[in-house]
Amino acid sequence: MLKRTGGSGIIEKDPLPVQALQTAAMRIGLVKRPLDTLAHFYGQDFAIMMPNTKASQAAFVANRVLDALTVTPLAPGIDKANLSIAFGVSNLPSDGEDLETLIQSAVDAHDEAKKGTFPIVLARTSKRD
Repeated sequence: MLKRTGGSGIIEKDPLPVQALQTAAMRIGLVKRPLDTLAHFYGQDFAIMMPNTKASQAAFVANRVLDALTVTPLAPGIDKANLSIAFGVSNLPSDGEDLETLIQSAVDAHDEAKKGTFPIVLARTSKRD
């Protein structure tokens, strides 16, 4: 999402232009591992399925993606100063043993990341790697 300050001084978020989304998808594709699968999830969100990966390893890849998306502008006037980026990470089996539960865990972590001060949040589970 593109952050801007509205007339009332409140930060508002606008959708990214298609060119910036295409550039983001290309950069994520270059950073992900060959065995990972990149997919458009919904709206302006992407999902990366990362088989045989611990949550800490997924967080490392998320950091690499974050760097790739912010190192240079995605499009003219769209850089890290005005981008809103959030990552939610869930892990099998600790965050769920079926696709629906895993996705919901990742969405919940993503929502927490959007509200917080750090853009990468691991799903809350009872056991960690």
